[in-house]
Amino acid sequence: MSVLAFFKSVCVLLVLLGGSVIANGQSANQSINCLAELLDGAEFGDWDESTDDGITIKYRDVELSDEDETRQVMVEMRIQVDVDSLLAVLKDPECIVKWNDGFRESIMLKDEGNRWIIHSFYDFPFLLPQQDVISEYRLVKEEDRYLIIACPLPDYKEEVEGSSREQHNYNTWNIIPQPNGECLIEFRVVTLSNSSIPRFLKDPFIRRTLRASFENLQSMCEED
Repeated sequence: MSVLAFFKSVCVLLVLLGGSVIANGQSANQSINCLAELLDGAEFGDWDESTDDGITIKYRDVELSDEDETRQVMVEMRIQVDVDSLLAVLKDPECIVKWNDGFRESIMLKDEGNRWIIHSFYDFPFLLPQQDVISEYRLVKEEDRYLIIACPLPDYKEEVEGSSREQHNYNTWNIIPQPNGECLIEFRVVTLSNSSIPRFLKDPFIRRTLRASFENLQSMCEED
């Protein structure tokens, strides 16, 4: 593994595990089923955004309650691809590990068409503590758009020896087909942890990782 790859993995680990204490209250409620439910009644700060090569990444503070605060990340972009092909890429575990810079392996645990469950392992060097996440995805078709709603299922199967299970990761894909054959994508995610990593160190790295992942997604879709 190159020094750059090792440094990247260390940074990912710090971002994800830098503060693993989850606050009491709504953020620790395992009955929350999706990002919309998590953010219902929350107070939001202003978006801080950056755009490069057609990919916009935004951040904003979110106050879930008097004691619980987190941040929401949103990515916006357009891809020249038909919606069926895009949905197939976002669902296929083999495709996921090719475009998502953060994962080394993804496994389909259940596939019921518009509802599926995937077990993914983060891409950390073997010398570092390992982490994985199990998520349930639901595809919802509305009049002019498609939604993929993801929620964590940490207790779906026993933890893997040597790997800790991520407990709180909520994300939503909003996909709007365009008349010119493009798809407008809006991806939102909240991961609940109280990180001690300063934002001026964490945010640039997260932006780079997200941008690389979505550039990979764009290349994969448009080359087909």
